[in-house]
Parts: sequence; structure tokens; C-alpha cells
Amino acid sequence: MRSYGLLIGGEEREGEGWNYTVRASALIADPMSAFSLKRALELGTHAPEDAPPEVVGRCAWGGDRENAEALEAAARARREWGKMPLAVRRVMAAEFGQAMRDRAQEMVEILVWEGHPRRLAEWEVRGVIDCTSPETMGWFLDQMHTEWQHGDRRIVLARKPDGVVCLNPPQNAAGSNAALGMSALVAGNTLVVKAPRSTPLSVMFLYHEIVNPLLQRHGAPAGTLNIISGDTRRILRQWINSPLVDDVMFFGDSTVGMKFGADCVAKGKKAVLELSGNDGIVVWNDADLDAAAAAMCECFYGSSQICMVPKYAVVHPAVSYTHLTLPTILRV
Repeated sequence: MRSYGLLIGGEEREGEGWNYTVRASALIADPMSAFSLKRALELGTHAPEDAPPEVVGRCAWGGDRENAEALEAAARARREWGKMPLAVRRVMAAEFGQAMRDRAQEMVEILVWEGHPRRLAEWEVRGVIDCTSPETMGWFLDQMHTEWQHGDRRIVLARKPDGVVCLNPPQNAAGSNAALGMSALVAGNTLVVKAPRSTPLSVMFLYHEIVNPLLQRHGAPAGTLNIISGDTRRILRQWINSPLVDDVMFFGDSTVGMKFGADCVAKGKKAVLELSGNDGIVVWNDADLDAAAAAMCECFYGSSQICMVPKYAVVHPAVSYTHLTLPTILRV
């Protein structure tokens, strides 16, 4: 059984309790028994060492004190980490991308344990790999410092880190979306990640086993990365009200997210919002129709909960339905 504590100021802590992850397959096969086992472990009436193989992990959770201390640790580390040379952060970005490729199957298995259909889990991890490819991360980091010559003048565009960034990934796709926090880190920000109590294992795995060792190898100060878990509303309220927080990355419902974004702005914070969407796909007259059919079938991923899967198609009049033959659609 995997076991991950909170990470605050470079120290791993047990927090106030544990959330246990039982394989989704066990919950489906016998929901009453699996849920009773999970609750018994979390209440301390069942010894962890006696847990059956269906219990695949536990993750610590904490309260207001742990969240406040994580913010303080991130604030202490922000200046030193922000001075880390861009060249070093480029190397870290490349190493992170390679680590994701090396451990992709491990991440897929953890997502499946948390209840993701395997095909969806593979799609999510493939997206993380694409977003951490050398081409993507190279372009991203090129935006941090750009120079060009205009006549006898040298023009420099330099972007600076904001400071302390807090990340709240969605509980239905926590692990894959939590990986976006790596972009905040390589941009020179310190990070506080909240793992959702319902599905913390993939987030904890990503940051404890891939990101944190990477930071340690490159001499990042303690507090550059902090991992917490707990009551979402209380944590978000602390983030909004804390003078130590500069940016908040929020994933969730559009109505809630717009209100949250307005609250952030009112407190002088940057809100980075990824909200529920009604995304579409455009099929032009020269489109690859097999690829278009495959893309449309992604609407079924995650029971259509995922904001970025297509919900409708706008198709050029020259493309007739007969072009999307039944065998083509069934094949995807």
C-alpha cells in the first residue's frame, strides 16, 4: 500500500488523519463491503497493516493550521526559488517530461484504481506527456525571456514569476490536471497543491514521487513545493484571504468559478480559471474524417463530464454523413 503524507516546508507530515484509496473495481464488485472497509480504516477501527490488497494507498489530510503553514513555507521560499537560473529550470522541465514518459503506465494504473476507465486514464496521461514534451515546454520557457534587435536598439521582454501559486485540481481528473502545477514551478513560482480528499492518490504520487525528488536534485529551497489536502471550501477561503497568495488555479463549475474569480480579484489575486465547458469540434471540407470521428467519440470519455471533450460538431456542408461510414465510427 502506497502511503503519502502532507508536504510542508520540505517535511512530510501525517496531518490530522488519513484518506484510504480502495480499488474502484472492489467498490463496483461489492460496494457495501469496500466502503465499510474504507471507513473502518479512516476511523481507526481497522489496522492499516491488516488491510487487504484492494486497499492500494493512503494519503494524509489536514486542517487550517497545515494550510497556513504551507502558505508560509511557500512565501519564505519564493525569492530564492525565483532566482533559480532559467537554464536550470529548462533542465528540470525536460527531466519532468522524461519522468512522465518513463512512469506513464504507473500513473495510468493509479488513475484506474481511482475509478477512471483505462482508455480515459491513458488519454489523460497522454495529454500530460504532450504538454510536457520538449517542444511544448521549450516554447513555454522561451516566453520567459525574449530578445530581438530593432535597428540599433535591443529589445528585451522578460517575464517574472508572480510568487506563491495555489492549485486546486478537480476531483474527477485530479492527477492529470495537477500536472499543470509544474508549469508554475518552472516559471519560478512556489507552489501549494491541494489534493482532493475524494481522489488524492494520483496527485500525491505525481508530486511526492516525480516532482519533489526533481526539485531536491536541483537544490530547490524547502517550501518550493507544498502538498496539502482537506476541506475544499475552507482551504479556498484561506487562500483568498491570505496576503501570502498571489495566484490561484481553480478548476470547477462555471457559476462557482466566476464567483471565485471575482473574489480573487477583489483581494488583489490573479485567478487562473479552468471551468466547465461546452466545447465543440469544427470539421472542415478538407478534414481527416477518420480523425474527426475519433475526436468526436472522445465525448464519451468520463461520461461526458470532462470540460474539454467535444459536445457538438460544426460540419462543413460539403461533408456528407455518408463519408462518416458506420465501420469508421465503430472502429474508434
